Amino acid sequence: EKEYLKSVERDRGRFRSFLLTLLHRFLADEWDRANCQKRGGDRPMVSLDDRDAELSYLSEPVDNRTPDKIFEQRWALTLIDQALHRLQTEMVAAGQGERFSELSHFLCGDTGLSYSEAAGRLQMSESTLHVTVHRVRVRFSAIFREEIALTVTHPDQIEDEMRHLALVLS
Repeated sequence: EKEYLKSVERDRGRFRSFLLTLLHRFLADEWDRANCQKRGGDRPMVSLDDRDAELSYLSEPVDNRTPDKIFEQRWALTLIDQALHRLQTEMVAAGQGERFSELSHFLCGDTGLSYSEAAGRLQMSESTLHVTVHRVRVRFSAIFREEIALTVTHPDQIEDEMRHLALVLS
């Protein structure tokens, strides 16, 4: 097949040596093929039909959300994250980075921190903190609207999009 005989030359050695070398190489190649490890070699085989594997998947929590619903939720959360990041950037630029980190807990509504604790940390009265949180929420809402405005084709669609995103996250 490989026409090795065409490369035989009398002055390079004996023909017998040539044939013997070819035989040794052939046997070495055959031994390599017979003893090679294939795709994992010494690793134990894992059955794809194993019932235990199926049982482990049955114990996993079920997520009935459709891919569309998951996309919509991630979209809404991404817009919220972008608005929070812009608000943080504004407040840090205004020298209020510490204030933002304390007040950001009150933007999303779920916090274990009380107003009196936060007011003490920020060294302001509780009533001043309420007003400050209200102002930060108003600014966050404005930034969130701006982020939504970047995703719709007409300004009239902003309110509809906000309602839709609130529905998606509920």
